[in-house]
Amino acid sequence: MTHLYLRRAPAFLLLLILALPVPVKAAAANRTLGLRRALESPGAVRSVFFLRGMNCRACTILIDRSLNAQEGIYWARFNYPLRIFVAFHDPKKVGAEDLEQALDQTESLDASLIASTAARGFSLLEGGAAAAWKGGSLSVDDALHVPEPFLKQLEGYMIEKGTEEWKQVLYEISGEKVRGRILRAKARREGYTPGEGGGELPVVIAKDFYWPADLLPLTAEEAAVARLVKEKVTLGNEGEEGRMRFDRWLEELWAEAALDFRGEFLELQE
Repeated sequence: MTHLYLRRAPAFLLLLILALPVPVKAAAANRTLGLRRALESPGAVRSVFFLRGMNCRACTILIDRSLNAQEGIYWARFNYPLRIFVAFHDPKKVGAEDLEQALDQTESLDASLIASTAARGFSLLEGGAAAAWKGGSLSVDDALHVPEPFLKQLEGYMIEKGTEEWKQVLYEISGEKVRGRILRAKARREGYTPGEGGGELPVVIAKDFYWPADLLPLTAEEAAVARLVKEKVTLGNEGEEGRMRFDRWLEELWAEAALDFRGEFLELQE
């Protein structure tokens, strides 16, 4: 399986387009319709999984498409920055344990069920937030904001608003914003004060594929996060061992922060 990292944006986006078996606008409409159906179905369940070893974008796209095609799944999507997989499903046809087993059968993934709750009536968090955690939240307006340089990049790849690619990228941008805020707060608590900006984040948390080159230089707070991760999490290892350490740490951090991410509802806000 090919490992795709930060600076391979064109290859990933091309793969994303080619992986779609139906016209992208139709795919986006079908999945959004599935989400609406799930919210109206009395027996539907929303299951959230944390995925360790999620380092191959090509694999996650194929799994995403495969699971969405299964009977009993209304809506499902990966969020790479957060390492989570969310699925709305009919438990009589596809249970949470079935989803976990399907994810675990993948070569590099190890899934853990975080929560499984009734989908009917599920909505954005109180106050209109797309995500909330101890010490912070992400408003819908902020979640829907796409940096101008990125908009230009998307236009260059001929990705249009409302298409399946657009919705996936928007979902992950919101995840990146949530992750960044939680990691910056964690670095401050650990005594890593902001210093000079610049440099690069460790590969395990490099800003993801959608960030254009002119957004890559680290802020002073991001540089503090980089030091924390290198010194206390990966111990300088950016290979498989370091990635697994980071994933375990991230899973613990989400539990510590009581993260509640509901980025799927951004599809219903556009």
